[in-house]
Amino acid sequence: LLEYFGLADAADQRVSSYSGGMKRKLDIAMSLTGHPKVIFLDEPTTGLDWTDSKKIFDLLQQLVDRGMTCLVITHDLYVVEKYIRRTILFHQGRIIADGSTSDILAQHEKLAQASVGMLRVTQLAQTLREKYGVSLPACTSTDAFVNAIIEERGRK
Repeated sequence: LLEYFGLADAADQRVSSYSGGMKRKLDIAMSLTGHPKVIFLDEPTTGLDWTDSKKIFDLLQQLVDRGMTCLVITHDLYVVEKYIRRTILFHQGRIIADGSTSDILAQHEKLAQASVGMLRVTQLAQTLREKYGVSLPACTSTDAFVNAIIEERGRK
């Protein structure tokens, strides 16, 4: 795991000398030792660049595909859209939405209530519709947006 997370060269250093991102990766690596059936991660991408975030979630996706349950608390909507299958949205300690991630990301009022913004791609699609009259459906994922743009170009 140290090798996978790019920490092998720093294995002999004191953890107190690690950067915040290195500490975050070490926390996640340590939580995966012993092959747990369930893992809880609170804001796992904090302090990490996109490459490290993707690497972590690619690994977690493989582990989930093999039967591990992974509960993630995050405000990173790209991570939610790309990797999370089921989303539970909280506001003031209460569940206000629970369902598939695509269904939850389409509930803009609920997202706003929970102080979670729309995905940037959703905002872009909305702007293209409203300002420029581009015929696009409401897009709740990057893939849906790209497919809608391809379809729109094919109609012209």
